Amino acid sequence: MMTKLDYIWMLCFCSDCLFVSVSVFFFFLSTAAMLLQRAALRLFSASQARRCTRALSGAVPALQSGGQQQAPPGAGVGSTTSSPSSAAAPTPGAGPAPTAFGYNIMNVFDRAAKTMQRDRAARRADAADHDQLRDYTAGVVVDRLFDITRRFPTVLDLGCGAGHIAGVITKEVADKLIQTDLSEGMLRRAQRRYEDHLREKQLDASDAETAPPLVESRLMDEEHMTFEPNSLDAVVSSLSLHWVNDLPGVFRQLHRALKPDGAFVGAMFGTETLRELRSALQVAEQERRGGFHPHISPFTDSRDIGNLLTRAGFTLTTIDVDEVTISYPSMMELMLDLQGMAENNASWNRVPFLNRESMLAAGAIYQHMYGTKDAIPASFQIVHFIGWKPSPNQPKPAKRGSATASFANLDQLSQQQAAPSETPKS
Repeated sequence: MMTKLDYIWMLCFCSDCLFVSVSVFFFFLSTAAMLLQRAALRLFSASQARRCTRALSGAVPALQSGGQQQAPPGAGVGSTTSSPSSAAAPTPGAGPAPTAFGYNIMNVFDRAAKTMQRDRAARRADAADHDQLRDYTAGVVVDRLFDITRRFPTVLDLGCGAGHIAGVITKEVADKLIQTDLSEGMLRRAQRRYEDHLREKQLDASDAETAPPLVESRLMDEEHMTFEPNSLDAVVSSLSLHWVNDLPGVFRQLHRALKPDGAFVGAMFGTETLRELRSALQVAEQERRGGFHPHISPFTDSRDIGNLLTRAGFTLTTIDVDEVTISYPSMMELMLDLQGMAENNASWNRVPFLNRESMLAAGAIYQHMYGTKDAIPASFQIVHFIGWKPSPNQPKPAKRGSATASFANLDQLSQQQAAPSETPKS
């Protein structure tokens, strides 16, 4: 006869068996789920590989026919096609996309997101507090236009932003300034800023040295320009072209729109821009997550800009690099300033947020690696360039082998020029 204690022991034994059975069931269930997940990943990877193979195979005929596939070098490069209807819009994540010029481009940047960022920045109440770098760069670009010592009847400001070029250019250089931007909010702010500039300065319209040119604003994407051939005397662009996907196409469109002997003067962010912030974010995420995401958008190398200008047909190209260092109290103020300038990350592979722990760690690493007692530096590498549309009256380079002196004899030539001439004895 079973006692009460025997019943208790039997109940415990059954409970243990049930627990073991449930544990084994869930173990096999989780194992099956893991195997299914791995199989799904293999199928997805194979599908992606086939899609990339098809994209690359489609690029080969374009390359063989004289086009060139443009992949983003260590910096993000942009893109423009000859007309909105001449080429299909690139699909995010679909690899290279065809353009009207016969080559394929990499769809690096989300242009819709960039438009939203620029609209949001234009509506900020403190938008003027974030114009320092853009105003400085616009002044340098216009100074280079002044150095040409020529008057341009029609000048295009491509990617005008808040009208930074219009605030410094005068009738001494241009009779008419066409400013374009993909953001309607930025164009409105540019118009308000231009009107405030006229009212505050009380400029005399008859004085060519101080009066601004006639300004016309157009809502236009840099990647889909609609200018007639040979319709522009000069083009300026200040800190906007680093967000386009097909930079060779943009240069070709501008080359076509310029008149012969027209000038293209521009400035873009280079690859060393925000190198301190990039390093700090990478170290912080690597230490805490075992990897990192690209929180800084890619930029174009200065050597690539010169090559692309030459390939687009520009001559007498000039490239030089300027580095501007701005001090901020902390990394947070730097990131807020970038947001105010609409320089947020707009890459397709961007992550929507950075967790609090990684953000605090990145700020501490930034301060430790680069900071001083009171501030941290932020480097902005600005690549300035000038290109000219060919014209018969332009100076031409000498033919190869036509030199009459050699660099090997440069010292002898210098000594001959420096030696005093001997007077003949009477």
